[in-house]
Amino acid sequence: MADLLARQVVPMLHGTYAEAVGRDLMRATATLCGQLAFMSYDAGEHGIAQHHLTIALRLAKAADDRLYGAHLLANLATQAVYLGHVRDAARLAEAAVDGAGRAPAAVRARLYTTAASAYGRSGERRACRAALAKAERAVDRMRKEDSPRWVSYFSPAHLAGTT
Repeated sequence: MADLLARQVVPMLHGTYAEAVGRDLMRATATLCGQLAFMSYDAGEHGIAQHHLTIALRLAKAADDRLYGAHLLANLATQAVYLGHVRDAARLAEAAVDGAGRAPAAVRARLYTTAASAYGRSGERRACRAALAKAERAVDRMRKEDSPRWVSYFSPAHLAGTT
């Protein structure tokens, strides 16, 4: 995937496009970078994962895709929890929630679940309980047809596992 990005996708980013096509290209490239980051995270290559998440965040911003940007921030928060950087994780999770605006219920559930995990690991019990309550309310309102594809993996089981 890294080779695909470097050899085929990056040269396209330097082209000239109509605004809508440019946004779609940035969004698609952000998604590829996000997937590469997740693969790197799973492989234990945390520095590389953070690098690709940072690039994906810039691309999501260029695409004006706040929801996907919030998702990427939540991925950074999840990684920070895993690495034991719980204070950073809480700040990243808060930024993700703040950046999502009026997100669909599945996105809100995912973001609040990530925040709850960060708060719980950092010992912030009150904030953890509040985030879990918000996540539970959002899970109750989830509808697949309202949600972006990239959050389709999130389910009540994810919330239960975090809880």
